[in-house]
Amino acid sequence: MYPLYFCKNNKKLIIKEVKGSKNNIEKCVSRGFIPGTEISIQREEGENLVVFLNSSYFILSKELAFFIFVEEIKES
Repeated sequence: MYPLYFCKNNKKLIIKEVKGSKNNIEKCVSRGFIPGTEISIQREEGENLVVFLNSSYFILSKELAFFIFVEEIKES
């Protein structure tokens, strides 16, 4: 389990935990970044990441990406 910030583009990931202050957790959860949800980083744009989550694209600050912990989904 590691922060989303360190993941490579186009890898299938699953959110395992959201950490940080109450404010950061609320920001993430209110945007749909909740444990058990699949996510992938599409690309970086400056200080932001473009991610695919729940059939939609979102812009997420790299700062918040430090608080979203994920694991890679292994293809079988």
